[in-house]
Amino acid sequence: MPSPIGHALAGAAIAWSFGAKSSTDGAGWKLPVACAVCAALPDIDLLYMPTHRTATHSVPVALVLTILAVSVTGWVKPIRDWCRRSFGVESGTLIVGLACGLAWSSHILLDWLGADANPPYGVQAFWPLSDRWFFSGVNIFPGTERRDPLSTRAMLINMRAAVQETVMMGSVAAGAWWFSRRRSRVPTSGQAGRQRPSDAATGKGGTSDRQGRRAAR
Repeated sequence: MPSPIGHALAGAAIAWSFGAKSSTDGAGWKLPVACAVCAALPDIDLLYMPTHRTATHSVPVALVLTILAVSVTGWVKPIRDWCRRSFGVESGTLIVGLACGLAWSSHILLDWLGADANPPYGVQAFWPLSDRWFFSGVNIFPGTERRDPLSTRAMLINMRAAVQETVMMGSVAAGAWWFSRRRSRVPTSGQAGRQRPSDAATGKGGTSDRQGRRAAR
């Protein structure tokens, strides 16, 4: 299964895909950081191993959390105003909730695509509706070792997995960031067709109305 590094990079990529601005004042990084946290958070069930890859790794729970996040960020005025002040998004506060919900959901997808050496394999993707475990077997992401994590063998395995995840998901995140930067620099159709006040006051011949009146005297 992917480590928190891979999950966090996937969450940041989702935020940039939704148009989070990469501004120099730091506001543009708040949504990617929030999505990175949401993408890694399902592994909080490691605090109680018998529940690992069950409730927090299920699609129904992810859908409920997404609906709640969208509702709260869109309808609760204090949170809505805080989102507008804090996050650099162009499409409104609902995007904050939707991006965070999808970031959480990405954890399920990445775990489903990752290698798993410890039975039961995969994730209980439809808990509590079904106790079946789902495992793709594609093994795009290498497995990590959580038993005896301070041993030399475990550290080498986890280090190799972290490097591979960083290369794969880092490339995706970098691409999403680049497209976000490029999109933010392209003027919208309304902005492109809007004339500046100085242009609106200028006639077709390049002279202003005042100059035209002066020439008519």
